[in-house]
Order: sequence, then C-alpha cells, then structure tokens
Amino acid sequence: MFLSHAAAWAVGFMICTGSVLGAPNGAAPSGPNADVAPAAMRPRFTAEDIQFTPGHGLPSLESLNLTAVELVEQALIEIENEEKGAVASPGAIGPLTRRSALFCGSGKDTLYRASTRACGNYLNALGNTPCVVRQRACFCLITIGQGGHYDAVQIEGIKWADALEVSSYCRHVAHAVYVQEEACKENTLRMWRGREAAYGNAGLMVFSYPDTGCRPF
Repeated sequence: MFLSHAAAWAVGFMICTGSVLGAPNGAAPSGPNADVAPAAMRPRFTAEDIQFTPGHGLPSLESLNLTAVELVEQALIEIENEEKGAVASPGAIGPLTRRSALFCGSGKDTLYRASTRACGNYLNALGNTPCVVRQRACFCLITIGQGGHYDAVQIEGIKWADALEVSSYCRHVAHAVYVQEEACKENTLRMWRGREAAYGNAGLMVFSYPDTGCRPF
C-alpha cells in the first residue's frame, strides 16, 4: 500500500538524510554533497521495486519498448555522468530560463532526482505527442519502494492561462522537468520540489513534487 501525501513527505525526510535509496542496502554516501556512487555502488532495482504510472491518456512504457527499471537506471547513469562533468545536463540554464517561471522549494520535502529525470525522459520520448491540461493533469508518477520505504515523484501540469485548455508537446513539458531537476537539486541524489513553464508556453505550468496519487483531473 502506498503512503499518504503526508507520509510520503516524512519518507522524503528520511531519504534526504541518506537512509533510503541513496545506495544499495540503504548505505548512502555520507554528507549532503556526497559524490554520486560509482557504477558498482549504484542502486539496483527490480520490477517489484518500481511502480510507473503514465499520465491519463498518455502511452504506456510498453508501447515505447521500455521498462520502469530501465527508465530509472538510465536516469541514474545520466546524472552520474553529468555530475562527473562528462556531459551537460539537459536542464542546463539557457536563454529561455530568463523568461521562465522557475521556482524551487526548500526544506526537508525533497524528491529523488533519478525518478524526476526518469519522468522527464519518458515525456521526452513522447516527442510531439500533445500533453493537454484543462485544469490540472498528471503527466507521470514514479514510486520506488525498498525495505518498506516508498519515495514518490509526480509530474503535474496546471493551466496557467485564461483558456478552456492548454497544451504543449510532451517533449516541451520534459524540458521543464529537466530544468527543475538541474536548478532545484540539493545534492547528487536529491532535489527540492519545483515549478517551471513548459518550453515556450507560459500558459502551462509544470510541477514536480512528492505524491502517490496520479489522478486524472
């Protein structure tokens, strides 16, 4: 059974302090600025550990020939390479950010960066598929559970314009997710909740936060 929103926040605190999902068997790197674990120490997940929920009406992972484990493990590798300086983050600050609505939270309410990146990669894989919002819309939910602890990341879109509905290409929603994951990172493992407009569309605001209920609105 997944945790309530409030309970998920409490778990987020345990994760922030390095007790969950930092490394195999709960042995996370010490210190808030600990380096990403080398490949041999990277967390290992099974299909039972990860629950992926696509947004209402969006394609399944199976239709993209992907699994939830592949999605999260690829995200871990990407973040590791970026932290080493081997490649640039897809959320690196660019000219558009100067006109953006970027906002990062603070405090103990943090998200697992790999889950956020995995949602971004899923949405990016959808390319020009429209991500449509009438009031609010869940685009992606990933819940990872190991050892009785759960860590959830939800990507949600909210209409930010006076219109019946707003939409952007899903890859443009992914851009907003990438920007948040880079700009709002606390350390190599965790990030604060964030908000950013879909690429080129101030009328569609994209939020990342810990939740376990991907509900169609």
